[in-house]
Amino acid sequence: MENIHLVLCVFFSSTLAIPTLDRSEASQFLSRQRRANSGGIEEISEGNLERECIEEVCNFEEAREVFENHDQTIEWWDTNHPSATSKQTPTGVIIGVVSGIIAFIIIVAIIIFAAKSAERSSSSKYHSNYPHRNESGPPPPYEVAQGMLHTGNSQMPQIKIRDPALRAAVASCYIERNRIHLGRKIKEGNFGVVYDAKWNQSSERTRRVAAKTMKNIESQQQLENFLKEGVMMKEFNHPNIIKIYGVCTAPREYPIIILPYMENGDLRTFLRDSNNEITVAELIGYCVDICAGMEHLAVKGKVHRDLAARNVLVGSFNDEIERNIIKVGDFGLSRDLNQSDYYRSTQHSELPLKWMSPESIRYHRYTEKSDVWSFGVTMWETMTRAVAPYATVDPVYILDHIDSGNRLEKPRHCPENVYKVMKSCWAANPDNRPTFAALLTKLLDIYNRRIDQLRAEQDALNQSYPDTRSRLSSNRDEDNLEISRLSYQPSERTTNDYNPEPNMS
Repeated sequence: MENIHLVLCVFFSSTLAIPTLDRSEASQFLSRQRRANSGGIEEISEGNLERECIEEVCNFEEAREVFENHDQTIEWWDTNHPSATSKQTPTGVIIGVVSGIIAFIIIVAIIIFAAKSAERSSSSKYHSNYPHRNESGPPPPYEVAQGMLHTGNSQMPQIKIRDPALRAAVASCYIERNRIHLGRKIKEGNFGVVYDAKWNQSSERTRRVAAKTMKNIESQQQLENFLKEGVMMKEFNHPNIIKIYGVCTAPREYPIIILPYMENGDLRTFLRDSNNEITVAELIGYCVDICAGMEHLAVKGKVHRDLAARNVLVGSFNDEIERNIIKVGDFGLSRDLNQSDYYRSTQHSELPLKWMSPESIRYHRYTEKSDVWSFGVTMWETMTRAVAPYATVDPVYILDHIDSGNRLEKPRHCPENVYKVMKSCWAANPDNRPTFAALLTKLLDIYNRRIDQLRAEQDALNQSYPDTRSRLSSNRDEDNLEISRLSYQPSERTTNDYNPEPNMS
């Protein structure tokens, strides 16, 4: 035992730089260590005494119990106790923990990226061209960005838009409700109202707009359809297509779609107003404008489905073309405002049968070529100054009437070449109908020839009667007539498939 005591004293003196132990203290230390090891310490053999002291005997807590009565060692233990010094963590453990964290972060990033990619893919049909925020104001409120919209229905005051693409589209064109001030009603139907309104874009700028809203929302699908038809129009940037300004919402109110104000209303109402003096050349020009707008839709891969004079709007007089400019619009927004034009099917859907192509009526198939059919009917409305098509045919029997080879007759004042273009739109086989690009090329040629003819007639009239001026020549000298000739450039197509159906008259 004396040897053991000696080794302990030498070890602690040299290693820990503390005072040596006396015999009684060392004995007390060893007895406590035996009790701690529940059965005694290993037999200490010659040659391993120092190692055994370190591994088996020299425990910090046990040793402190031995030294705690020595004032000279208290300061040393306070400094060198494990709680006062940092423990060294094995390098392998550190590497493993760090690697696990990095792997977890990578997996989460991959999952988030995949989810975002899927969302972008599913939503591209709505907001591929939408800005990230409303160009005319601050970002939308949080609830709007999350798709929560007020409905005005006390039974369901708010509805969450399910389609993420539609949510993004609505948020991108959101307008603060307090900036819109509703005025008189312009038009009202069974389900919707259009107001004359003012939009306070800033403290110094106010714009006159049209505000379209619903009178009742009974389902989430009804609300989403209303919004889809509106926000779809924001994507287009063409002089002959109505482009909406935005959407606004407020508690206890139905969502409102803000549109440009068209002072002359829809084309059908404008044409039926006998106070509006309109020449045949101007009527052809209206057809050109409508065709140009529809050609742009076709290039964008969009189908209107409800083209008619009631869904075309008349703008102000344009000095360059010396007539009112016409814009395709509404995209279903005015459907409920003209209920008499729609047949309610057994599936409770409103169908404008007299404007629909046979394949749309029979198979619910809508393409550019079905829009071409509707364009032909709209041309007929324009050239007749908005006479109702197939006035003597009940909508229920319109398909049988068409299948029997019947078509709308040539309007009284319609040029033959214009009617020929019109009839080409009514080919029974959709493949035999022209594209809008081909129609635009043909109508432009007809229109510009008409302008040249008017100029020649006016020149002859001026030579015979220098002091006489007619309405057709009002403010139209040779230069002005050159300006009024249109020069739309249709989008390039690989082929020109203009192939009018044989004359059926």
